[in-house]
Amino acid sequence: MRTILLSLSLLFFCSALSAAEPQDTTIVVPETGCLPIKASRNFTGPADVVVCSLFGSNSSGMSFTRFRLDTVIVASSSNSSSGLFLVAKPGAYTLTLTDDEVTGKIFSTSVSWQQEAGQAYKKGRLLYKFVNELGRVGFQRDEKYAAESYQYCDMAEGEHIYLPLAENNLNKIAELMEVNLAELSFIPWDGPWKNVPTLPEASGIDELPLDYPLNSHAIFDLQGRRIQQPTKGIFVSNGKKYIK
Repeated sequence: MRTILLSLSLLFFCSALSAAEPQDTTIVVPETGCLPIKASRNFTGPADVVVCSLFGSNSSGMSFTRFRLDTVIVASSSNSSSGLFLVAKPGAYTLTLTDDEVTGKIFSTSVSWQQEAGQAYKKGRLLYKFVNELGRVGFQRDEKYAAESYQYCDMAEGEHIYLPLAENNLNKIAELMEVNLAELSFIPWDGPWKNVPTLPEASGIDELPLDYPLNSHAIFDLQGRRIQQPTKGIFVSNGKKYIK
């Protein structure tokens, strides 16, 4: 399964700005409802966005910390290889980049960031690439290769993030998922983790109600053609998508 190259809006922002001057920036959460980020400055944002980090533990296998973004100022990860995630309904959001003091214990994460194509090496760890596809969000095991005690991921062009896990973490995850360790090729985002953030409904499509006022709102198909009486399929009316 291929991974989607991540189109990120929150990388390396305007380093020439005054350290005391906040700056608004727009990010776009894709249809999966999940956006990995790595900011150049501390940031905060709106109430309908959740920021979370992911870390491995021997007891639970994997855990998330999560905060509503309007309640915290999140530490920039520009000086490390770590990565964070934003979870929200698909769409555009305004974040505020700031140099204000960080709040919330959200800077620890087991996720690593690979900024350039090539090979990512870790000693004594198994590497899982992050997959951000609709219906398949999680971590995919890279083809296993060992050079002495090192494992590596082959990275295609573009930016990727991956999860380097020790065998004791993986044994616990395999136990929770009720699979053998050798079968643990994909770790889903909505797996049996502690405090896992729930991805929002990604389709943005509502069911067309039986009493929908057909005479009050024009209805169009996905090609933009006006429809008098919808039968089956997905339709657009009054700025929203419906399914019938």
